[in-house]
Amino acid sequence: MHFRNLGDIVKTLQLQYRQKMRLEDIGAKTAAPVSYLADMAFVLEEAPYHASEAAMCENLIYPSLKEAWKKYIDSLAIWTQASVGTSEKHFQPKYLISKRSEYGKIVLDAPFLGVVVPAFEGFGDAWTNCVQQLYDLQQFNANPALSVYGIVTNGELWEFAKLEQNVLTYYSQRYDIVETEKLYQGLVNVLGLCKKQI
Repeated sequence: MHFRNLGDIVKTLQLQYRQKMRLEDIGAKTAAPVSYLADMAFVLEEAPYHASEAAMCENLIYPSLKEAWKKYIDSLAIWTQASVGTSEKHFQPKYLISKRSEYGKIVLDAPFLGVVVPAFEGFGDAWTNCVQQLYDLQQFNANPALSVYGIVTNGELWEFAKLEQNVLTYYSQRYDIVETEKLYQGLVNVLGLCKKQI
């Protein structure tokens, strides 16, 4: 099903839309690794990351996710292009955050805690896609009380949302990769919120 805009999907899925300034804070602050800060500064100055969605993902998105994920590697997993669902209904998010499986790193395990959707063509369509994926994750988890988090990014700007039961909360604070330390803190925070639920 194709949705025209965010309002269309919210109405179709019968969600309540809320907006808050910023994500809940997990309290722990950790400085971004110097190597990550230096790598992002190099990429922003030298890499042609605007060239394609793949360039954006490889140069900005995954390296930033990976760096924040290192704090939670014992409990969370980040998957790229993992297929979620059954043979009748499934989808394949670009990036998926899930509980780390007790069976090892090669097993995708529930609960599914979030998705990251690239916004190379613009934030509007990406948010519509993200909300659909959050809703689908919620259905696969079979636990609507569990919050699932969405991130939409073009690599430079990062936006966050949460779906809990039938309430979609969009956080209006955006993070900019130019302020790499703040972005790192935002990603560590959202992954920390995911971890608190498992």
